[in-house]
Amino acid sequence: MDSPKKLCLLSAIIYFMYSSTSDAACSLPDELKSSTWEYNYTQIIDSSEQSATISIGTNTMQTSVIYDVQGTKLDRWTCINSLNISNTQDVVVFRSDNSFTSGPSGPNRWLYLCMKITKVTDDLFYFHLLSDVFTDVTPNERFFSPDSSAPSHNAPTCSTFCQYTSSPKIRTLRKQETSDEIPFDAALCEPCDSACQLATTIMTPTATTQKQSIPPMSTAIGTSTSVIWIETTQNATKPSTSTEIDSTTDVITTGTTQITSVPSVSTDIDRTITITPPKTTLTGTS
Repeated sequence: MDSPKKLCLLSAIIYFMYSSTSDAACSLPDELKSSTWEYNYTQIIDSSEQSATISIGTNTMQTSVIYDVQGTKLDRWTCINSLNISNTQDVVVFRSDNSFTSGPSGPNRWLYLCMKITKVTDDLFYFHLLSDVFTDVTPNERFFSPDSSAPSHNAPTCSTFCQYTSSPKIRTLRKQETSDEIPFDAALCEPCDSACQLATTIMTPTATTQKQSIPPMSTAIGTSTSVIWIETTQNATKPSTSTEIDSTTDVITTGTTQITSVPSVSTDIDRTITITPPKTTLTGTS
């Protein structure tokens, strides 16, 4: 094989090796791929709440938000770099498909999106853009855009593409039909390559049985009643045909005592009646 053919073959091998390595450097979470997402975020220029659409392919992304830099429209992106942190967290870097220049003789430049993504469920993710605000784009957004030559796609993810000095706000990607919610403690896990684990609190209903021992408040009332027949005097006058009986009766209630019995569950009234038989005196006149 002559030298020109060897050179062409070598160039082809190097190209395919580089392409393979470049593709392998980016790996999106499987749940994100081949889906259209509702994108909710806070716009930087006026802090207004915005909603847009993002369509994600195997390693590409198209946004309904169109960015303008020096007259170049940007809405299509390709993932060039990623860092898997845990089974729910990844850092991914997208580069704009179109380039722009800062002047007639300036070098080609691209915008880079560094996204730290956290999976909540298969239908809900949240993320933060780990770059400072780039003011040369309309609308202003958190992009990385180096002034000099473009960095290698295989450069270290966090130290190359994900540098920022001000705190970014949370953004969400959700399937339109989902009712899943962002956890109340969702926040940016720092630094860039840190795998923070959210404290998940599961509220499990528990039955609480409160036992209150209340002594039975049954009341046994004992009433003691003494009835005393003081005297009955019958006066019979013989030879009279009538009998006169003088009866005097005094009823004296000696007392009522209320007795509280703790363990009883019923109310009993005990009555004690003492009856003294009447004393009868018969007086006769002959």
